[in-house]
Amino acid sequence: MPESQRASSQTEGHNDPVETLPQLPGPHRPRSSKARYFGHLTDVILVLVAIGFIVFSLIVLTSDNRPMTEGSQEKTLLLAASYGPTIFPIIFAAIVGRTLKSLATWDLQRGTTIGRVEQFLGSNTIVGSIVTQFELRTYGPIALSIIALWALSPLGSQATLRIAYVETRAVESQHEITLMNHDSAYLVGEGLSGTQSVLSKSLFSSSLVSTKVRSGLTQDTWGGLRIPMIEAFDNHSSGDWIDLSANPSAPVFSSLVGMQYSPASPPGMTAFTVNTSYLSLDCPVFTQYPRDQNLGYIKTNFSDPQTAPALQNKENYWYSSSVTDVTGQSAVPNGFQIAVSACLGGCAALSPGDTRKPREARRVVWESISESGTDHIDCSLHTTYVDVNYTCPTPSDCHATGVRLSASQPQPSIFATKYNKEAAELNDPWNARNFTRLDRTILRNIDGTDAEILIQLLAGYFPLQGSSDTNPIIGYLVSPNESYTPPVPYFWPGMASLGRKTFETRLAQILNTQFIVGIDPQVSLGVEAVGSPDQHFNLLSTTATTTVEKKFFVCNKVWFSAVFIISTIVLMVAAAGAILRRLTVVPDVLGTLSVTTLDNRCERLAKSGSMLGGLERARYLKAVSIKLGDVEPSLPVGRIALAAPLCDVTVDNVESWREYE
Repeated sequence: MPESQRASSQTEGHNDPVETLPQLPGPHRPRSSKARYFGHLTDVILVLVAIGFIVFSLIVLTSDNRPMTEGSQEKTLLLAASYGPTIFPIIFAAIVGRTLKSLATWDLQRGTTIGRVEQFLGSNTIVGSIVTQFELRTYGPIALSIIALWALSPLGSQATLRIAYVETRAVESQHEITLMNHDSAYLVGEGLSGTQSVLSKSLFSSSLVSTKVRSGLTQDTWGGLRIPMIEAFDNHSSGDWIDLSANPSAPVFSSLVGMQYSPASPPGMTAFTVNTSYLSLDCPVFTQYPRDQNLGYIKTNFSDPQTAPALQNKENYWYSSSVTDVTGQSAVPNGFQIAVSACLGGCAALSPGDTRKPREARRVVWESISESGTDHIDCSLHTTYVDVNYTCPTPSDCHATGVRLSASQPQPSIFATKYNKEAAELNDPWNARNFTRLDRTILRNIDGTDAEILIQLLAGYFPLQGSSDTNPIIGYLVSPNESYTPPVPYFWPGMASLGRKTFETRLAQILNTQFIVGIDPQVSLGVEAVGSPDQHFNLLSTTATTTVEKKFFVCNKVWFSAVFIISTIVLMVAAAGAILRRLTVVPDVLGTLSVTTLDNRCERLAKSGSMLGGLERARYLKAVSIKLGDVEPSLPVGRIALAAPLCDVTVDNVESWREYE
């Protein structure tokens, strides 16, 4: 600097006012400072926080696999875990940084090296711990331990976040379901009340109207479960399960009205299997008589043994009924005639000496008129036993998902089992298949009354008002979705045009529907629950499995271990820091600029290197011994100062009972 500028600078400095220095406290003992008590309080708080993380991890572990409910403790734990990445690194840095500083002060009190003090002080952050070791060129175990300790901070942050999570699980519960057994007595044949008869007819008519709306749906209008007709599938005789959900077309059901059941399915996915049965037809005889221009139509007289179709057993005979007009006159040209075979005095061999043949399948004959002539279709009536899988996401949304021919042996004929066990063994399952629900009434229906009433009701449901009227039952057989609206006036198309399989299916649906609505119409309508007192029909019981998706609180054991171990280490570090501060007597001066105003005995170290940075200077001086202690031990009042190197000066330890300036 030029002499003129240096003189000017000295002059200006001389003219500045003299700065007044503050008065520092007088002599006192080391542990009388209020700051020291505040430090101890901070240590206690940090120890408690570290314990809190351990307690948190243990609570999470004990709450493992508990269901999540509104306002539950588990929701609070999840909320607390979400704050882990924010809170944990702050607490970790506060504890570790504070403890390393305490370790440096305690080490300085005992006498150490400049490098060791700088190593502890510079490692108060994750980055600082790495940079400090690199700058000081210290690569020993202490350096690695410090870096490893700080590496626990991000790991612990992630561990507190990932220690718990919510898992959705399928929880299964089982309960009994009771269903109306369609293999029950036909109570219409036993004499229902007038109200029930009206309900029965209304239920049948409504089912025809709702055909289009409910087409392909498992449940009927009133929630009953319909039974898939297994004959609609080509491979039905194999006995294997047929997956209805994988079938491209909607399933064909055996009736328009289904099985009512109770109790209703609870919330969740409910699945159950029902072993049940339905009436099925086999119609090998499809005959169409040309229309006689003189007679108008041909009508079979089933009362005349000469004209009625022959029956296998001589004891069997025919019942027939025709659609009539409002005057009660036969109206076959617009309607139909249906006949069913019956037996008298028993339909199978009753004893080993009985020469009668085993039960003959009931015969059903259908006759109706078309423009082409008279359709005469001769069928045998059977019982098909099936197992059906149902799945119900909700009580009002059930689906038949699978069907197979029943794997269990069908129940044999009551006649065979009751009177002739040997005949039952010989005739089953053929005999049982020929034994239909029309034979299983309260009165055992030995005279065929139920079959007669069933066809009488069918023929009499819709009396014709005039010559141009049509019958909805014929309409259903021809076109199920247009049962009340014929495609052409007066005559429906001939039944022969439908094909055998279609006709068998639709007429069986009509017969099954009429039988079901006659069991107990109030139950079929859902007005009365299944299993109520004074119900005379048979019941089916099955075990249903309800699967509900529930949310569970889950503790991740790996991350729990990480939180527990790291929190335990943090607690040990916090406790060590508190102990070190308790053992430290010298004032806490490290890490502050005011330490430069403290008396020191380091004159030899200040003679050169004024342009070196802090860590760079420390690297050169890292092996120099240094101590913070009493440099005036012989005086009544001691003086605390930094002394380095220790070979140049005498430094005593600071005592808690002695006063210092």
